[in-house]
Amino acid sequence: MEETTEVAEWIQGGRLSVAFQPIVQLSTGIPYAYEALGRGPLPPSRLVEAARQQQVLARLGETWRGLAVSYLGQFHPRDDLSVFLNLDPAELVGQPFFALH
Repeated sequence: MEETTEVAEWIQGGRLSVAFQPIVQLSTGIPYAYEALGRGPLPPSRLVEAARQQQVLARLGETWRGLAVSYLGQFHPRDDLSVFLNLDPAELVGQPFFALH
């Protein structure tokens, strides 16, 4: 997959997904949280950089977080687990981060 492909096309085409990484209590080995990790046609760091260059970083992050939240409706093994959602600091500049679409 080439980095010259428009990240916006991958977003629109449903080419992004989310994986959940368990975060465990070392003493017990029991998960107490999950981290939602964005996935796509490129390794995450390259995909984020391509999105930054193509000026769609906020859309990429919003899409990944939206997928994570939508998956939570299907994936909730225990009510007391936390989920961590990542963002790039650049997403906080110049736009309403918490705006829902």
